[in-house]
Amino acid sequence: IVHLIFLCANALKSLTFDQYIRFREGAELLIEEDGKLSLFEFNLKYLVFYPLDIAFGLRQEPKIAYFDIASIATETSIALSATIYDQYQDDGKAQEAFEKISEISNVLAYIPSERILNQTLDRAYNAIQQADEGTKRRIIDWALKCVQSDKVTSAGEIETIHALRSALGLGYL
Repeated sequence: IVHLIFLCANALKSLTFDQYIRFREGAELLIEEDGKLSLFEFNLKYLVFYPLDIAFGLRQEPKIAYFDIASIATETSIALSATIYDQYQDDGKAQEAFEKISEISNVLAYIPSERILNQTLDRAYNAIQQADEGTKRRIIDWALKCVQSDKVTSAGEIETIHALRSALGLGYL
């Protein structure tokens, strides 16, 4: 799915502003139709809308404000906790897996799923988008460790990583 969306993204840049707004509203309705917003759907919004909103002038390119994980530790913890929780769907198992990833547990803390609302995740992504490229790449590396923690990496988890890369402004891999 992510590959197809990525291929379509450049074509979507040729829409008029009004066409893009209609497309965006329709896509948001489809994403929100079932009343649940999965992490993949959340990331998908960033995969599609983040670069297009910049291209159509609805948002500005974020300015670099953070140069290390310590300055966005809470936001990074939120994003990575959501990523690993999405895999396990159980806070206990997710936290245990998070803590086994020693590099993460020494720097960040697991945030229970009930404390991560869509608005919280949105604010976290907005802050992380203001990190320098090296910090963003480190976050992606940690997210990969999160999805690989159970020794099984599904296509959906890889799509989530692709969407997260795009959400952080690193482009599509």
